[in-house]
Amino acid sequence: MGIWFSRGCNHDEPIVAVEGMYTDQFVYCSKKATLIVGNVMLRHSTPEGAEVCNVEDHVGDRGVLARASNDHAIVVSHNPDNGTNRIKLPSGVKKIVPSGCKEMVGQVAGEEKRISLSMSDCEHRIERNTSDTDGFNHEADDLQ
Repeated sequence: MGIWFSRGCNHDEPIVAVEGMYTDQFVYCSKKATLIVGNVMLRHSTPEGAEVCNVEDHVGDRGVLARASNDHAIVVSHNPDNGTNRIKLPSGVKKIVPSGCKEMVGQVAGEEKRISLSMSDCEHRIERNTSDTDGFNHEADDLQ
């Protein structure tokens, strides 16, 4: 099961889930959408510094930037004189995109692959691995 966005009576389409979304949440996709996780907003109404995903590169391309698991882009600045915005992509590249494009508020949901160890756990593993010089498992000998 995924999250579905309804465009009318008979047409539903899947959308990418954002961290913080929940079952039966209303997702608003309009000019008047507020800055709530999961809503789709026009780029010129998104404040600077907001985390966004599913960013359109051109108007109507249905969000091609920042779609991978745990990815997000950051809105850096707005330029209302020429109708462009600058966003920082997950790769670190800053890209200029038109302000009429849409983007979803939040970070794409996904399982983190990183394992964090406390400092004492790292020291214990290093100490145990360096004390074993002959390559044999002496713990099994101690049990017998």
